[in-house]
Amino acid sequence: MRLKKRKRNSSSRTAIAFRSLTVSIIVILNLVTSVSATQRVVVNEARILVEDQSQRTQQRALKQALRQVFVKMSGSEDVLDNPGVKAALVSPDKLLRAYRFAFENELTYYVAEFDEAKLTTLLQREMLPLWGDRRPETIVWIAQQIDDTSKVILDESQPSPVKKSLTQTAKSRGVPLSLPLMDLTDSVNITTYDIWGRFIEPLKVASVRYGIDNIIGARIYRNDSEHIPDIPENPVEIDTQENVDQVNSSEQRVDRDARFNEIDLTLIDELYTQEQNELEAPEFFVSQGGVRNWAIARNSQNIAIYDG
Repeated sequence: MRLKKRKRNSSSRTAIAFRSLTVSIIVILNLVTSVSATQRVVVNEARILVEDQSQRTQQRALKQALRQVFVKMSGSEDVLDNPGVKAALVSPDKLLRAYRFAFENELTYYVAEFDEAKLTTLLQREMLPLWGDRRPETIVWIAQQIDDTSKVILDESQPSPVKKSLTQTAKSRGVPLSLPLMDLTDSVNITTYDIWGRFIEPLKVASVRYGIDNIIGARIYRNDSEHIPDIPENPVEIDTQENVDQVNSSEQRVDRDARFNEIDLTLIDELYTQEQNELEAPEFFVSQGGVRNWAIARNSQNIAIYDG
């Protein structure tokens, strides 16, 4: 068994564990073609949920919105540790172009639009990463265990806490992401067993109609959180390998009481880096029929893919 790690620009850890549920990311494919499916993202705007429209609330939301825009434009929360960015966050109104309130499902949002030219100049001056506004799309195939005998594939029309958390996080980071329609065509091309059983070809075939660059296959199932391995703190160099037994030796207990709505899905921040585009998914699958526990989690500056 092997653990492969690839360098990533990130300083925070992603815990993909919550009460009695486990998320296992089983496939990440990048279908590199001459014509890429991309969307234009509004990178200089952010929407913050607020309780009222008071001046104090607006000031707090304005700063939160600018933080979100910096992360959206740079692709990493590391940008918030930069002295130049910190200085800008002290007086966010200097970068504000316009603001408004939006109302949706009886909720109120503060929507701020910032000066993109000034933000770009600041990021370039500080020699920070700068993402463009045209970004590749990703489709996510998720098989969720309902009980011991039934599983479903989450789709665009189906309300789900997982879908809500995933799409909200993707939107806040400016990452175009969608779930399948699961109409008659999808039902013919793919089943829950294809996703659950780690079969690459059905995922690729079912995704062709969407014309999307990136494919994620994932399964969600009930599991004892104590059996989810913790990620080691020590940094690992690019392309180094480490036996899974060594990783498991540093395993720590994952809090059983982690609330579902606290799930951190910032894994999507890493989908569009150049290194990720060079990732060849087939190397991770020795055989299609094998039942493999692929779990992907982010630790410090590394992406860890577990094969157990």
